[in-house]
Amino acid sequence: MFTSKLIEQGKKADFLVAAGDFTHFGRFWKEFLTRLTILELPLWVVSGNHEACNYKNLMKKISLEFPFVHDLESQPFSMNGVSFIGCSYMDSEDGVPFPSSSYGKPLVFVTHTPPSGCEAAMTENGKDGGSDRVRTFVEQIQPDLVLCGHIHKPLQRESRIRKSRITNIACECRLFQFQSRVFLP
Repeated sequence: MFTSKLIEQGKKADFLVAAGDFTHFGRFWKEFLTRLTILELPLWVVSGNHEACNYKNLMKKISLEFPFVHDLESQPFSMNGVSFIGCSYMDSEDGVPFPSSSYGKPLVFVTHTPPSGCEAAMTENGKDGGSDRVRTFVEQIQPDLVLCGHIHKPLQRESRIRKSRITNIACECRLFQFQSRVFLP
């Protein structure tokens, strides 16, 4: 169901972004990615807790078989004047330095773990599943848009931290249109 909806929405897209948990603990990625090849679009990913075990080797294997898949954490990119940077689940928790803040604006930050203390980080039962490190990074850098995952059923999909719009895209297909500094859902 999810993959069918993604393929349908993807027909209108220039590229795809996944904020982690695109495998089931390192399994089932081949079936998922095989179905996405029909779109002939690049897919930029960051790892989630479902990929945390041996992520670098998994990404090597995936990118050899599916060259349209790119690790956003190690390969930031710009398209039409918009910069994209990424942070994996492990980096958001382990004290690894975040991406450089030297990228231009508008800036999209893709992270698996949402920033703590915002609605997009709250689980259905009201628990904050966000990261304090991610929140500090967002407060300091103030990216225009933060795409996150991890909380598969958040209380709310949309939040704000200062000027940054936070959107939890876990288990969801979302189409964004980038026009100058405006991000339209």
